[in-house]
Amino acid sequence: MGPVYNQLRKVYYKCIRCGYIKGPFFPNEKSEMFKLGACNACHVLGKFLIMQNMSVYRNHQTTTLQESPSDVAPGRVPRGKEVVIFGDNIDKVKPGDEVEAVGIFASRYDCALNYKQGFPIFHTFIEVNNITQVNKLGFDHEINQKEF
Repeated sequence: MGPVYNQLRKVYYKCIRCGYIKGPFFPNEKSEMFKLGACNACHVLGKFLIMQNMSVYRNHQTTTLQESPSDVAPGRVPRGKEVVIFGDNIDKVKPGDEVEAVGIFASRYDCALNYKQGFPIFHTFIEVNNITQVNKLGFDHEINQKEF
């Protein structure tokens, strides 16, 4: 599992000149970066500071999900896909665990690869909503004497 990082979810800006607070803004990967423009109070194009105490962040972790080696045909290499894990699902499983993940298959335009290859390249990944460890035997619960 990779390290845990912060992701900006809601941000407020403060005008350096007059102290006016502008926001909230909700940045995400699907939209272009917003332009702040001029301050609403002093109408001057200037610098803005991020208000750290008012902004909202969420934790996220990036790792690779790989198919089980037992399911791969002999002589083949297991395939993998990058997954992004949010919130309470972070550090829920360990490397090597067999897991079941539910999420959204998404893509992101990759400018660096586009420049290098000369044509549009999209980076695909899975945004995980829920991830759980699968029992090694494949049972959801243990069988005891009372169930017989």
